[in-house]
Amino acid sequence: MTDRRLIEDSLPLGAVSKESRREKSLRHGHISTLHIWWARRPLAGCRAAVYAALRPAPTNSDQRRAEHTLIADLVKWEVTDPATMDAGVVAKAKRNLISPDAKGARRIPVVLDPFAGGGAIPLEAERLGCHAIANDLNPVAHIIQLATLEYAQNFSDLAGSSGSSLFSDNERPLIAEALEWSVGAIRQQVERDVKHFYQSTDGEVVIGYIWARTIQCPNPACRVEIPLMGSWWLCKKPKKKVALKPITESTSKIIEFEVLEGDEIDFDPHKCSGYFFLNFMQL
Repeated sequence: MTDRRLIEDSLPLGAVSKESRREKSLRHGHISTLHIWWARRPLAGCRAAVYAALRPAPTNSDQRRAEHTLIADLVKWEVTDPATMDAGVVAKAKRNLISPDAKGARRIPVVLDPFAGGGAIPLEAERLGCHAIANDLNPVAHIIQLATLEYAQNFSDLAGSSGSSLFSDNERPLIAEALEWSVGAIRQQVERDVKHFYQSTDGEVVIGYIWARTIQCPNPACRVEIPLMGSWWLCKKPKKKVALKPITESTSKIIEFEVLEGDEIDFDPHKCSGYFFLNFMQL
């Protein structure tokens, strides 16, 4: 095979895994604090993957060792500090990726992520000097991507002094007001579109739903849609236990649910799924 990449050869997986796990405890400066998004990819892993996918495979053990050393440093959270990023290992990684062509012009890699989700891959691609193109079918994910990849870069200096700013002293207040209006308009539109899904019941406002796939009971006399849940626990902390208990009724065959807390939990939420299925089979 020609043009093999570093990611096809080898990676320092121990160092990458260690830093990826460490990110879970970060609460300042990490994009995960911008908005909750499921299946978020660790930035350290994405940084290593983007770099290794764009670098050619080493031809000898010395090159391999050098690349592994660089990646082990590159995945550390400290290297993302804007104050030092342009002079440290990130700058070296950029130089390795942006190679000049025959005429001396820089060739900037393009990274396309059509299902970018929370924006981890395109963010790390841009951090490494690449041109990132990101999108997602989910509009929430796309808004997160805009806030991560565009708003912060384009409007971060609105409150600062002019100097090297993209905007003049007269422009900054107007642009800040336009950005605030745009975000507010999106919020109002979303609220109008989904408000009827989050109505209040008994003084309590619905803020979310639990979603589950369902199957139809194979009993011809039943045919009830049964939710597939691996566990009925909603919260299982030492000082707070909450479980969702399915209630079966033989006449209407409608599945209802009851939320139980603490000592009210009179069943095993881990075993309830199997019991629940068999119970309906016998109706």
